[in-house]
Amino acid sequence: MHDPERLEKLAKISKLIRWHSLAMSTEAGSGHPTSSLSATELMVGLLFGGVFRYDLDNPDNPNNDRLIFSKGHASPLFYSLWAAAGAVSEKELMTFRKFGSPIEGHPTAAFVHTVAATGSLGQGLSIGVGLALNAKYLDKLPYRTYVLLGDSEMSEGSQWESVQIAAWYRLNNLVGVIDVNRLGQRGETMYGWDIESYVRRIGAFG
Repeated sequence: MHDPERLEKLAKISKLIRWHSLAMSTEAGSGHPTSSLSATELMVGLLFGGVFRYDLDNPDNPNNDRLIFSKGHASPLFYSLWAAAGAVSEKELMTFRKFGSPIEGHPTAAFVHTVAATGSLGQGLSIGVGLALNAKYLDKLPYRTYVLLGDSEMSEGSQWESVQIAAWYRLNNLVGVIDVNRLGQRGETMYGWDIESYVRRIGAFG
């Protein structure tokens, strides 16, 4: 449903998160702010659009939805999202990449809301598959697992092995979100902004 008031609220949250991402990486003098900016609206829509289910007061609640940043270098966005949710203060954000701070350069277990440590690309979706398998077939819990993927890491074979397994086991509790920003570390990605290329390839697995 088109809700102008909700859209305006999400736009304001996105603006705040963009500011945080830039401010904290500028303060640190390092980081990946552009990778954070390109996925901001995708993640704001997920976390604040009424989709993501999470008990902030109880991070260990077994029914909490899981959020994995496979593109872990977009950590300024990751931490800024939790700050907007009220789980991290602005002062804490400014300790980004400082020794002893849980607000590390890539998400790790030092930060209480991190589901899985990520840094090496191409691993987040396989971790998500494991969580989704557990939820559906072992613990039989209602949580959903969301994985933010970079379009550049979609050239890694491990991603497609994960897609194949997810399709085989009908993991309808696993959602991969690809940030198609067209750029990798060394230049333009293989398919650029051709989103239909990803649709065809993922669809081929069912």
